[in-house]
Amino acid sequence: MQTPSYITYGVVDLEDLKSIAKETAEKYSYNANRDNLYKLLLETAIVETNAGNASMDVNRSYGRSIMQFDKIGYEEALRVRNIYKNNDFQEQINKGYMSEAMQRNPRFAFYLARFFYLGKIEAIPSTLKERAEYWKKYYNTGGGAGTASAYISRVQSHLGKDWN
Repeated sequence: MQTPSYITYGVVDLEDLKSIAKETAEKYSYNANRDNLYKLLLETAIVETNAGNASMDVNRSYGRSIMQFDKIGYEEALRVRNIYKNNDFQEQINKGYMSEAMQRNPRFAFYLARFFYLGKIEAIPSTLKERAEYWKKYYNTGGGAGTASAYISRVQSHLGKDWN
């Protein structure tokens, strides 16, 4: 049996995640409410990888990057990106889903998450509870192990009980 090899997600701390989420929301808002987008992206990273503190087994076939993209989510993000004719991160995309660029580049992961969410018809909600339900509906889906209540709990454990 092969020993799993673990790598980091390329982030330093929560402030680093906040900064990347803010940059992404500002650059790729596409008419979304930037504050809601910022919060959703930040919260997704927090929930999916415990703010970058979870170990990642590169030998498994699912959950890449700080946003834990599976192959289907990755391809959906690229499909939406192509509709918007955005060519940022082309070099990383050329390397493919399993590349180190996908694993360790949090800006690339946030970028992909933005385009994944951009493909959803519903606007990004403004409250934590509604964003938790939105994440469960679109990102984690019915087959995923995550729940809206666990989302809220994890987000508040990193950002405080007053975060909304």
